[in-house]
Amino acid sequence: MPYKNIIPSFNTLKINLESLPAFFMLGFCLCIPFSSPLSSVFAVLLLVFYILSGDYSQKWQAYKSSNIAIFCTLLFCWTLITASFSEAEPSFLYQDLFKYKKLLLCIPFLYYLKPQLKRDLIIAYVAGVFIVIGLSLFKGHGFIHLLQTGEFQYTTSFRIYITEGMHIALALFALLFFFKTQPTFRKKLIAPILIILIHALFMNGRMGLISLIVVALYFSFLLFETAYLKLYFFVFLLITSISIYQFSPLVQSRALRTIDEASQIFNPAPVTSIRLQYFQLSTQLFLKHPIIGNGPGSFKTANNLRGIDSDLKTHLHTHNEYLTLLSQYGLIGFSLFSLIIFFSIRALHTDQLNRYREVVFIGLALFLLNCLTDSMVYMEAYFLVFLIGLCQAVSESEQIKSGDPISL
Repeated sequence: MPYKNIIPSFNTLKINLESLPAFFMLGFCLCIPFSSPLSSVFAVLLLVFYILSGDYSQKWQAYKSSNIAIFCTLLFCWTLITASFSEAEPSFLYQDLFKYKKLLLCIPFLYYLKPQLKRDLIIAYVAGVFIVIGLSLFKGHGFIHLLQTGEFQYTTSFRIYITEGMHIALALFALLFFFKTQPTFRKKLIAPILIILIHALFMNGRMGLISLIVVALYFSFLLFETAYLKLYFFVFLLITSISIYQFSPLVQSRALRTIDEASQIFNPAPVTSIRLQYFQLSTQLFLKHPIIGNGPGSFKTANNLRGIDSDLKTHLHTHNEYLTLLSQYGLIGFSLFSLIIFFSIRALHTDQLNRYREVVFIGLALFLLNCLTDSMVYMEAYFLVFLIGLCQAVSESEQIKSGDPISL
């Protein structure tokens, strides 16, 4: 039964057996920004449907033809193999053992993906970001606090602020992209864009601020056609950033702390930054077994052996995805992850019919950027599945005529 050829529409909301995978995918993408457990529910439903729905010969052919699915499987399998020689404490090993299993969701995700569905998945994801903003109102939003007291403070994020900035930045870019490419819907997009911009002003996290700057710069190069306009916009962003720094003590403290952490890299004295100490420990582990790594749980095990009394011992992994891969899974694991990203970008580049290439590209760029300061595959593997799924190139023979853009 050709389940993968049926594409549901937000305009009709007709649910039948053939359209269930697409609805599972929409629910999955909707929940990514605000709830990993809810995303997991839809992920399991999609996976179970994929396993039980038959057409195994067709699915096997699709799997064999997908480099992305193959390397996601290999990376997960390699993390299990490294557990066989890991010297980590058993409790830490078991906690860390199946962290990359979420990448296997790309197998059914890629199988059921269709061109029209890409648009709907992006809109579902953006809707999830607005749910994050709405839920933050109940925890204490900085804008509400400013209106009530006249004092500036950061919003108490509904989810961890470390990743919220990345989602806010991508949602903002998606709305700006639709504003640019869908003239008939511009009036309806003004209010959502303003809501995200206001929320961004009170958002905590340095990487969130950097993500927003990257989005602004990239969009300016897409929006403005001449070099002069691009230069003027860059100068405007620069002046705006300096003004925010001058009038916001919170921004000043974060900027100065970032500079202080960076300067410790070149200081021969022992570093005091927790993140840099994580990096040093991960580098030492990598040099111990550079090819095969030390196995899952090795970082926290090594961290607990150090004679320190602080929250350094609370984390299972370092705050850098690349160092996590290198230290625990070696150059083999790092290479497999790199190949996933390489084939995703190549698929995105070759898919000339993908109308949302810029949105997907900036999403991947933000994910890889945030990997420098956090272990993103641990925290946001579903987000990576969402992005690499949208990278998939679809042949012309498989194209389905897309309907009118969804009204926001």
